[in-house]
This record gives sequence, C-alpha cells and structure tokens, in this order.
Amino acid sequence: MNSLSVRDHQRQRCRRAATILAIATANPPDVFEQSDFPDYIFCVTNREDKVELKEKIRRICDRSGVQRRYMHVTEQVFKTNPNIYTNGASSYDTRQALLLPAVTLLGKEVPLKAIKESKHVAFV
Repeated sequence: MNSLSVRDHQRQRCRRAATILAIATANPPDVFEQSDFPDYIFCVTNREDKVELKEKIRRICDRSGVQRRYMHVTEQVFKTNPNIYTNGASSYDTRQALLLPAVTLLGKEVPLKAIKESKHVAFV
C-alpha cells in the first residue's frame, strides 16, 4: 500500500516532463489580400484623394512578402468609430475597447483548437 501524502504526490507529478500535444493558431475572421489592402483602407477611411500616400503604401505592401492580412477591424468598425482614422482625434480608448474583446476571443480559440487537434482531453 502506498502511503504518499498529497504533497508528496504533487511533488512527483511536478517532476514529470511536460508534453506538447498540439500547436494551434487563431486568426480574426476577416482576410484581405495584401495587394487589395491599400485600396480598401483608403476607401474605407475616405482618403482616396491621397494618391501619393496610397502608392507608397502599395509599394510597402508589395515588398513586404505578406500574402494575406487578417484584420479584426472591419468597414463597419471604421464607420462607427471615425476617430480611429481622423487626424488629431484621440483614438486610444476606442482602439483599446476594440482590442480587448478580440484578443480575449482569439485567446480562447487557440487552446480549444489545440485540444481538438490533439484529440486529448485537457485538465485545467
């Protein structure tokens, strides 16, 4: 009969090696092709008159090597929060209010996807 105390059992458990069962990622649902991004962002922010800046952004996007851009901020978000793209407007609080729920949701999706991928039950 094994007479290990609870504390001894916990110590033995802590000495076991950790195993990574799966790695998962979570991305926001909205995906944009990098080549379309300058047109999209300048249209949504009503800045289509800034032709030189748009071309500069297009060159940056072309040279970045990124194919797709995942965004949480949609056209609807831009329309309801114009201070995000208005010069001189305070947008920190607005951006934080948008960021926190999105990060929390993505943070919740990652372990669920990893558990589903590994087909193991996780005890938290």
